[in-house]
Amino acid sequence: MTPLSSRIYIRLILFGSLLLASHNVIALEKIPAEIAETEPGHSHSFGIHRRTAGVTLNGPLEDHWITQQRQNNHSKANAAHRKGDYDRAFNIWFPLAADGDPPSQFAIAIYFHRGHGRAPDIGEALTWYYRSAVGGYPRAMFNLGIAYWEGWGVGKDHKLAVSWWRMGADKGGTSSQYNLGIAYLSGEGVNQNAVKGVYWLTKAASGGSNKALAVLQFLFKRYRNAKQPRLLTT
Repeated sequence: MTPLSSRIYIRLILFGSLLLASHNVIALEKIPAEIAETEPGHSHSFGIHRRTAGVTLNGPLEDHWITQQRQNNHSKANAAHRKGDYDRAFNIWFPLAADGDPPSQFAIAIYFHRGHGRAPDIGEALTWYYRSAVGGYPRAMFNLGIAYWEGWGVGKDHKLAVSWWRMGADKGGTSSQYNLGIAYLSGEGVNQNAVKGVYWLTKAASGGSNKALAVLQFLFKRYRNAKQPRLLTT
């Protein structure tokens, strides 16, 4: 091990130790369970995101999921959704969802969950979330994690919630990365591991999560202000 890698490793362990000592500050937020059209706004408290991701309203869904043939239909559905014409949007998305398109399956799940143009049906929503998640869609994985964390239509199961967030995190979902990082720091649903917590929060922050960045800044400030032992160099 080189001196540089040794110093980095020791700093990381020290940072992780401080995080574990600070886990009482990073408590789970007491946010009412509700659906949001977009990811939740920033908060001064740090904890698990408990609001689900919603239908994308600005532009098409993720490009790599959409062939050119489907692009126009997605654009039309999004336009109808923005105008509040939920029946038209649903009727455009549903055939795509039935044909196995994960973003459309996610949109249909949101419609059943939120009750856009129909009575809410959490069971039907979970069915479509699951189909979308199995198809590899990270936002559906995040929402399934929320469902199991909160017990929406299923028994509460924090371990299963974390497993869905881990899958979403591996797919690049920043909300899943954030929740997975917080779970590792708090030790809820997974064995407490500060280094993994920092890793996933850093991934989320790198992906644009301001909330993950705020947590890291807060903890690094505590680390920087703490009395630090002399670091080994070899």
